[in-house]
Amino acid sequence: MDDKNVYTDSIAVWYDKIMEAGYLQHEQAANALDQIMTGRKSLLELGIGTGLMAEKMLKRGYEITGIDFTQSMLNQALRRLNGRAELIVGNVIELSLSGTYDAAYSEGGVWIMTRSSQGDISLESHIPDEKGNLLGLENMCSVIKPSGLLVLNIQGAHVDIDSMKLKDNAIYSQRVVYDLPHIHKTYYVKKKGRVVAEQSCVYRRFTDQELQRAIVRCNLEDVGLDSSGQFYVFKKK
Repeated sequence: MDDKNVYTDSIAVWYDKIMEAGYLQHEQAANALDQIMTGRKSLLELGIGTGLMAEKMLKRGYEITGIDFTQSMLNQALRRLNGRAELIVGNVIELSLSGTYDAAYSEGGVWIMTRSSQGDISLESHIPDEKGNLLGLENMCSVIKPSGLLVLNIQGAHVDIDSMKLKDNAIYSQRVVYDLPHIHKTYYVKKKGRVVAEQSCVYRRFTDQELQRAIVRCNLEDVGLDSSGQFYVFKKK
């Protein structure tokens, strides 16, 4: 995975505050995910970040293993989860996992689905190239049990944000440039008019053909939207 997409230490410090300001709704997502995961227990979180979502799933009785390639984010997850989840630092393309899981999920992590203003849904990734994505998906699917699930959250299309108020009198903003298949995003946190955190990332949007290749290669079934409309579900054959 491109090192450019590893979160900076400065953004990691502000990550929870950005989420708590409404960037993602983890409690609503956890309720929906809990319904999807009925009858399953061992879950792999793809891009666990600071552990916000994992904490909510642990409270619902699940066993969580989380991977992330940003050490500063995992340090916060370690403090938050306090030994209740297995945390692994590494790149999903290269990572070797010894266990198997009932399901894997991503809530704003390695892979997500986005919904355009016209209602079109696309697969997007923190991994900038198709080959890396296929390797990562194959690696992940190899540790999912037969009939296990891959569950990806659905977000709105990436757009500019001029000003979102955070705690501590800080302001979050982001700028987005589309150069498909790549999407370039730059995040900023300002306090008293000074930039205190900054991050640039490059995402990749799959074409419909690339998505179908990935589904076939990873032996997945396209299940579709969950009943809440918050997640997109694939099932391992």
